[in-house]
Amino acid sequence: MKTTAYSITTFLLIALICPAARAQEDAVRTKLKPKVEESPRPPKSTSPPKSKNLSPRPAETGSLVVASAAGAMLTLDLIDGDDTREGKIPAGSSLHQFSDLRPGRYRIRAEMEGHAPGENQVVIVARKNSNITLNLRPITYPVTISANVSEGEVRYRWAKAPNEVPLVAQFKNGRATLPSLRAGEYEVDIRPREASYETLLATIEVGNGKIEFPVELKRRLSEETFSEIWRRIDGWEAPASWSVNAGKLLIKGVGVALPRDENYRRYADFDLVSDVRMVNGVAASFALRAQDQRNYYLIQLTGAQSDEPYVLRGFVVRNGERRPMQPSISIEAFAKSLTGSFFTVAVKVVANRISVSINDSQTGDEQSLGILTDRDRNFTVGGVGLAAQNQEQNEVGRFIVKPAAAASR
Repeated sequence: MKTTAYSITTFLLIALICPAARAQEDAVRTKLKPKVEESPRPPKSTSPPKSKNLSPRPAETGSLVVASAAGAMLTLDLIDGDDTREGKIPAGSSLHQFSDLRPGRYRIRAEMEGHAPGENQVVIVARKNSNITLNLRPITYPVTISANVSEGEVRYRWAKAPNEVPLVAQFKNGRATLPSLRAGEYEVDIRPREASYETLLATIEVGNGKIEFPVELKRRLSEETFSEIWRRIDGWEAPASWSVNAGKLLIKGVGVALPRDENYRRYADFDLVSDVRMVNGVAASFALRAQDQRNYYLIQLTGAQSDEPYVLRGFVVRNGERRPMQPSISIEAFAKSLTGSFFTVAVKVVANRISVSINDSQTGDEQSLGILTDRDRNFTVGGVGLAAQNQEQNEVGRFIVKPAAAASR
């Protein structure tokens, strides 16, 4: 019975142990299931892998940032290879990046219309970002405008920038140079100094060999007689302190008066006749061939209260600054005619000679005061008006200007 009992006990133990053992065996198997392993990283050595089954290691690369003008087209070439890239600097930016570049020496070129191309070389290093700047220099042209006038100015600006302040070039010997202009269309405003020539508004297209622009300005002379009867002064550009009363112009205060009508601002040779009275005995003054109120011939007949009494004198007034035309001419012999009452002044202008005479207030006879000559011929055409310097106070009656053709009839 012991043997049987032992055997039964043994059997029961085996029966109890075996299921646990099987369960443990299954658990172990679950843990030992193979897991997916990551591919091994390539060795740092640059030598090729020994195993033929491994894929080739990808080449290490660098990058390049190019700085240039917005809109520039970029071309990048590997000098010792067949790698060519293209790019463009976007609008509103100045940078473009080339990525994944093989190490080596590259040629980088930037191009843009109206500019000289920029080019340089750069070495790309693996795992590094390189930088390079290509400055594009605008292609410019020295433009010349020639005209049939000796003096004047040209105002100009790029047609695509109409709100910009125009630049100014001066005529010298009939030519004005507009330096360093880029290709494109420009607006030009040609303003001759001589009043007889008309202003010209035009456009020019610069580039492709177009750098010389000849211009023929139209000349228009005043051919009609101007006569003022002094009812109002609003037909004149005159100082605010001047006025009209009882058919007379009352001059009080420094300044120049010229007719507003452009038809009477272009006299070449002419005759002037005017009745004048010196109120305070300083001087009677006239503006001849005036370009404007700051550029003209100033002719003066002075009286007893002048800084230089009883002389005929002439000045060239440029930009408001006056210089003597020649030495003054004494007219003291005519002091009686010039004092107190109205006298008639007659001025004859031919070329660069200004002849001045007066009519005797008693006899009416014409008496020559002298001739003034501008050797430099500063003004050849312009308006005819009145002027006042210093403390002059005058009254003016008749004021008649006849062009030379009309005066000879």
